[in-house]
Amino acid sequence: MGSAPEDALRWARRLAAARDADGVLAALAEAVHDVLGMTVAVNLRRPADDRFEVTYVIGGGAEAAGLVGEEYEAESFLVVCDPVHQRPDGLYLVPADSPFWDAFEGRVVVEQEVVLDVPDAWRPGDMLDIALRDRQGEIMAVVAADDPADGRVPSPDQFGVVAPDVHMRSP
Repeated sequence: MGSAPEDALRWARRLAAARDADGVLAALAEAVHDVLGMTVAVNLRRPADDRFEVTYVIGGGAEAAGLVGEEYEAESFLVVCDPVHQRPDGLYLVPADSPFWDAFEGRVVVEQEVVLDVPDAWRPGDMLDIALRDRQGEIMAVVAADDPADGRVPSPDQFGVVAPDVHMRSP
């Protein structure tokens, strides 16, 4: 792993080279996995039935990998992108104890077993979400991540590497 500026440049080039939405999503998922050491699930919106589908998972165990193909109603799923959880860099950090989880319907995998005894510990059930919007501002995909390898909430520099201003074309 390089420095934050080196990582940011490398991943910005990778995103710029992506030829389609799937390439952008895969590059972003790999950046989050590489830079933050997190398990990552790509959730792509299917506008025809207004559902999100898990299309790609990187990291984690067999249970996380088993999320591929899982579908969620958009209305329920989008609670993870509520402005109350939005950080200044545009990322969403939803804590495990957020009341918004009560409105979320669908399968969630939490594989984290150890919690560090430090102020910046990542807790089982915490989630980082990166919303990718189309040119009209509609969320077309959400890259969701959890369980950082070091057990800590990422630093502002690390968040900066994975907080791209990405717009997708509707399929």
